[in-house]
Amino acid sequence: MKLLDEVSKLNTKCGLDFTDLFKAVQVISASIELDQLLVNFTRAVLEISEARKAVLILAEQEDFAVRTVAFVEDIDNISDPKKSATSVQTILDRQALDTYPEIPLQIIEHVKNTQQSIVIDQGKINQENTGVSSLPNLIAEDIFCDILDHQPQSMLCTPMINQGKLLGILYLENKLLSGIFTVDRCQSLQLLITQGAIALANALLYQEAQGKAQLLEKSLQQQQTLFEVVTQIRDSLDLDVIFQAVTQNMRQILQVSRVGVYQFQIEENYQYGEFVAEDVLPEYPSGLAAKVQDHCFGENYANLYKNGRFCSIADVRSAAIPECHRQILERFDVRAALIVPIMQDRELWGLLCVHQCDRPRIWLQQETEFIHQVAAQLGIALQQTELLIETYEQGTQLEETLKHLQATQLQLIQNEKMSALGNLVAGVAHEINNPVGCIVGNVGVTQDYIDDLLGIIDLYHQEFPQPSSKIIEELDRVDLDYVREDLPKLIRAMKDGGDRIKAISHSLRTFSRADSDQKQKFKLHEGIDSTILILRHRLKASDQHPEIIVETNYGQIPSIYCFPGQLNQVFMNIIANAIDALDEANQGRSFMEIQAHPNRIMIATKLVDEQVQIKISDNGTGISDEVKEQIFDHLFTTKIVGKGTGLGLAIVQQIIVEKHGGSIEVDSTLGEGTTFTITLPTN
Repeated sequence: MKLLDEVSKLNTKCGLDFTDLFKAVQVISASIELDQLLVNFTRAVLEISEARKAVLILAEQEDFAVRTVAFVEDIDNISDPKKSATSVQTILDRQALDTYPEIPLQIIEHVKNTQQSIVIDQGKINQENTGVSSLPNLIAEDIFCDILDHQPQSMLCTPMINQGKLLGILYLENKLLSGIFTVDRCQSLQLLITQGAIALANALLYQEAQGKAQLLEKSLQQQQTLFEVVTQIRDSLDLDVIFQAVTQNMRQILQVSRVGVYQFQIEENYQYGEFVAEDVLPEYPSGLAAKVQDHCFGENYANLYKNGRFCSIADVRSAAIPECHRQILERFDVRAALIVPIMQDRELWGLLCVHQCDRPRIWLQQETEFIHQVAAQLGIALQQTELLIETYEQGTQLEETLKHLQATQLQLIQNEKMSALGNLVAGVAHEINNPVGCIVGNVGVTQDYIDDLLGIIDLYHQEFPQPSSKIIEELDRVDLDYVREDLPKLIRAMKDGGDRIKAISHSLRTFSRADSDQKQKFKLHEGIDSTILILRHRLKASDQHPEIIVETNYGQIPSIYCFPGQLNQVFMNIIANAIDALDEANQGRSFMEIQAHPNRIMIATKLVDEQVQIKISDNGTGISDEVKEQIFDHLFTTKIVGKGTGLGLAIVQQIIVEKHGGSIEVDSTLGEGTTFTITLPTN
């Protein structure tokens, strides 16, 4: 509400288009993917600010780097210059700050250190803007040199801060126009930048969560492969079957060209060996049954591999390796290789070889560890039982962690949607409140003016009882008697409509109110009514079904201490689910059939043993006992893909039970409907 109040003030003060600004805030707030957010944010800033270029510099660990550059590009129409236009081009390419010559580094450095904005107008620092302090002479001279070098007519450099943390710096310039960064426009931009900083923090958190999810998923796949290796060892003593399963799974997981199991002929002092199993892409030569002779391995490297040595080669052509080894690798078209020992007890049995044939490759520590684990599993088959239990437990734990992370990501998306809905509702309520107040406040004055005008007409009629023919014709055309009778009705209807809109605005503000850290006193009936109002478009009659009837039976209940925004979310989820159930029940029924047995949602409240009880019922399809047992579980949903996330009722239970110390129960009969009973303490 505070943000929207500020935007509205700016809209009135400086004539900015509030709709465009509010849409820009919505687009930015709804962007969760980092690259898309950067594109949307810089585009919105250019459109609102009238700058020709925007550079977004983000903090990365201990350094700052240019992350996004957006600029306005003129598109000339040769045939008709009047139809020339502009477009916004965006470049997403990370570049070190000190290597990017097109921005004033001294100004950037000053904003980074002071976390204060700088506005340049016609080559001079504009210190009328809020938040721009006087500069020490030495710093001012450096900045002045920057200004001379870049020669912008208008420039703004401002920090992006969220919760006291500097996330980045936004640099805007226009080398053609001066005076565009007025105090009012800077304040408007600051609102957009504040929302951008919040969205940027969320996007960075989401990106981090996605990265962890991918890492966990890859680790889970690797652990699953280990589990399958151990299972193969336990279920079969056929080494060919085991090796084939290992090489196939490893090549697919690591996305390499070849994975092979190489066995030494130990009696030949490790000078000879061959590939006994492999999985290789068809475009590369097979190593199966290929005899390999390496005279230097047994003398120089066998003991090292027995003691844990392994070989990691990023590029065969440039690596410092013996020429005999290079020739062996080139024989199989290898460009990068990762080779680890396979130990049987304390003896070097063979090598597990991973080859990348199409390009060089830097092997990650995680990949190296994974291959070591697989080799260890192959080498200690006799100890498979113990390793099976350990690997299974690791796989289960990773799988549970991955599921929890996915649930957290979905909950974050759900919260973002509710936040965006609250902001939209609050904005609509605020925007309609002022003009409606003006209309309602002026209806009485309008009535007085009309009465005065009609009185003057009556006075004229008394003083001049014989009007001219022209006036008589005009009175007949206007039908003054009808106007005198209908005008008060029209004024009364306008006042009633204005009062209705004010009531709707009040309900919208009630629904969109934000929660504080502490519970607040709240009238539950206002929350329920505001939720019904928000969902009214889904309750109205359509071509497919008549209106869904909502019956309320409110008892005498006190205001309770709670988190109003969270309870509004509870009412929203349950009532929306009831509407979904009624829509499902209407499938296959005609309009007349539904009208004969209309859809109903019943909401009742009462005080029971010093606790408030809320019942929300519908006469939809109902749910089975099996579904009832899982209805509050995370990610469980009976809706089709794209209709539900399985988080709505899980969040409802969390808000009611954990946040408010209440309870929620569900009672349902198939074909008759469902009732949710919520109990909340009054204190």
